Amino acid sequence: MKRRMLALVALLAVLLTACAKGDDQQTVTGVTEPDQTGTEEKNEEILQEDVTKPEDATSIEQEVLSLVASVRMELNRSDVTDDDGTVLCYGNLTRPEVFIDGGEVAAAAINDVLMAQAAERHAAVQSAAQQAKTDRPLLEETGGFNGYSVSDLVTVARLDGKTVSLLWSASDNLGGAHDSTLTTAWVFDVATGDRLELKDVTGDYDALAQLLTERVTAEISAAPDRYFSQAAEQIPQLLETGSWYFSDQGLVLLAPPELLAPYAAGTLEFTVSYADLEGLLDQPWMPAEAADSQGEPQIALQTDDGAPAATMAVQADDSGAEMVLWTDGVLEDFRIWRVTSSDGVTWYRGGCCYAVDRLEDGQVVGLTAMLPDVMTNVMISYTADGETVYRGIGESGKDGSVFFLELDTVID
Repeated sequence: MKRRMLALVALLAVLLTACAKGDDQQTVTGVTEPDQTGTEEKNEEILQEDVTKPEDATSIEQEVLSLVASVRMELNRSDVTDDDGTVLCYGNLTRPEVFIDGGEVAAAAINDVLMAQAAERHAAVQSAAQQAKTDRPLLEETGGFNGYSVSDLVTVARLDGKTVSLLWSASDNLGGAHDSTLTTAWVFDVATGDRLELKDVTGDYDALAQLLTERVTAEISAAPDRYFSQAAEQIPQLLETGSWYFSDQGLVLLAPPELLAPYAAGTLEFTVSYADLEGLLDQPWMPAEAADSQGEPQIALQTDDGAPAATMAVQADDSGAEMVLWTDGVLEDFRIWRVTSSDGVTWYRGGCCYAVDRLEDGQVVGLTAMLPDVMTNVMISYTADGETVYRGIGESGKDGSVFFLELDTVID
């Protein structure tokens, strides 16, 4: 019995020693024994596969490309009155709100920046009202007082899975002969939510700055009477402090009033096409080839039987017909616009109420808008066959249903 116990103890010791050796061999990698020819090369191949992981890079790229961005314009009427009810300042403000499917954190970062700008504009209304209250007695004595005004117009310049580019035009009338208007551009990275500067979109800023300088200089030389005599000397300041944005055509540099030309010239724009930017603009910021819609727009009143439920609410007016818009396929570059006026042939496009990179099957937009009996004051647009298609929205005088109108000519 004693000898059997000793044999078991010896066997257990051998097994433990074997396990220890096995553990040591698992923890030591890349060690080449004399009889293990080629093991080191195989280990390097395995490590290389672990480092590169091409399938992960592909999945990240697909995730970025799948982002769909949209912008909704929220109207904010904020008139300020005096103690007797007289309007001191008319506030017509617009606050853009960005949505990114699959990029909620980036959208929140963008909206924080836009909300701060909207707060500044709201403060401008209050400031204008205080000034109007002070100026009102003298103005009423000398020629009447009609109230001051502060208004905004926000335009979507480019919207896709890469960038959201917005133009924010702020117009203030504080009793002068005309409004004081300043347009600034806001360019955001859809993937991160960062606001982009010129240096962020190129690997060779000096070359990009040289190209922009040459373009602005050429336009000044082509029409010198439109600019200040020293305008060319202000180009470095323009590149340093000027605003810029991505449009559908290229990179646009903005010159504020009175920097290069008299105030009456307004904000000046200088565009460099994407073709000219090839090799200078980092590839992620080059636009993808335009896609054509594969569906047709659908419309119905929200109260109609079978009308789908809205996933997004948009207001063109404070009240009016409540309808839903959707598609039976995909509508590329889908937007909802106000109509400022029309003579029945030419339709003048107003501000954008809503824009989305592509409206897909299952996305339903709820829209509130006034629909006059004869003319429409709201329309949609999307891309088909390489062209922008516009459709007005009308309301039937017979049964109150809503339908799309063919529009002959649409201009800004």
